[in-house]
Amino acid sequence: MRSHSADALSLDQMAARLAAAALLAVIAALAAPAVAETVYLKRRALPLTEGLELDFHTVQQRPQRDTYTSSVHVLSVDRGLRGEPGPVRFQWRIFEREKLKGQDEAGVITTTGLLAGRSYNPWWSNGTTEISGHTHVWLSQRACEELERAGQTTYALDLSHRSDKEMALRKVAEVSFEVRVDGAPVQMTAMELRSEKEDTLLVLADCAHPLVLEADIAGIYQWKLAEARTGSARRPRP
Repeated sequence: MRSHSADALSLDQMAARLAAAALLAVIAALAAPAVAETVYLKRRALPLTEGLELDFHTVQQRPQRDTYTSSVHVLSVDRGLRGEPGPVRFQWRIFEREKLKGQDEAGVITTTGLLAGRSYNPWWSNGTTEISGHTHVWLSQRACEELERAGQTTYALDLSHRSDKEMALRKVAEVSFEVRVDGAPVQMTAMELRSEKEDTLLVLADCAHPLVLEADIAGIYQWKLAEARTGSARRPRP
């Protein structure tokens, strides 16, 4: 039989050990790095709809060196009877310039090329409202379908500075791309494409909405999607 003093000592020791273990757990939790929750989406991550806003971090080498943000805000989207893309109207803006501080630019473009266009060419003229057959920050639906089906297509990437003609554009891999969408980190699947001139594009693997997520047009510019807002949070419910 144990004495009362022996029992008390045992209980004291147990309480001390529990307290020490709790303290260690708290210290470990405070020391552990914070982990942001990532939502994994493959398709319909960035639907081409009215209200979509896209911010691209842009580094330009030609015709003059600068770093800035390129923003696109989709104003309207027309579609055919089968859902195929018709004219898409968007407002663009260039701001947060590193070299040419304060020299913001803006304009409005209606692109008619998102169904079958064959030229990318995201160069815009300040203060203009224009209609264009270029696909600007997307690929055309038909070119995307050819890439998914056959692994290659033809496209002109830079008409303004290189005077590109249509050239081979090959799918070389599928990769993951992470970006903040409506304030939350989202990971999506992209097609990595390579041109005859060693340009590289990452394009959302969704031929209904083939957004160019990242572009490296060799020796001219690079841009990468930094943030997107789908506008869904602001749309009133019917």
